[in-house]
Formats: sequence, C-alpha cells, structure tokens
Amino acid sequence: MASYAGGTNIMIKGHGLNDNPQDNYIMLQSKEFEEKLFSPILTEDDAFTSAPQLGMITYRLPSLHDLLQAPDEFLNGYASFTFYLTVLPNMEHGVHELTCKNEAYCTIVYQ
Repeated sequence: MASYAGGTNIMIKGHGLNDNPQDNYIMLQSKEFEEKLFSPILTEDDAFTSAPQLGMITYRLPSLHDLLQAPDEFLNGYASFTFYLTVLPNMEHGVHELTCKNEAYCTIVYQ
C-alpha cells in the first residue's frame, strides 16, 4: 500500500541487480491503463541505503502526480491505482527486465 502523495519506502530484493544502485531503473506497470511507466531514478538516500551486491535496493515511491504527470482532478476520480513493479538493471551487456515469481510480491496499490 502506498499514499497518493508518495514517500512510501519499499525494499526490492532479487538477483541480477546492477552494483550501482542508481543504474537499476524502476518500472511501474499500471493495471488501470496497461502502460509501463519509468519511475524516477533512485535518490542519493535510496542509493546510500541500498546494497545491490547483496541483492537489495531501497526505493521511495514517487507521488502519483509525479508518476502519472496528471492533474489532481483526474487522480481524485479514482479510489486507488494498482501497479506491478519490475526492475531494469542497466548492465554492460544490455538491459534485462527483472520480474517477480509471485506477482503479489511486486504489486503496489496507491490509495
């Protein structure tokens, strides 16, 4: 669960992450609109508290306004928004999307 205003801290665990935390791009796929959106890159605080070499990055979720670039009047028309999170680590050999084995572990609901 996340707030429309953003700021919820999440921990992402997995294998295949880039050792530089800020080279792991967060993608959020909207269930309502079926679009994948690039989430803002990890902040310096996120990068400082991450340990991708150990398979863990921390991330502060953006506000829906920042993520969707939509006016508040539009956002207020919905009770919630559901997103599926994936990670795109930028590696020397290219970018490969990392997904969850269990979709429920990577589902984020903004309310």
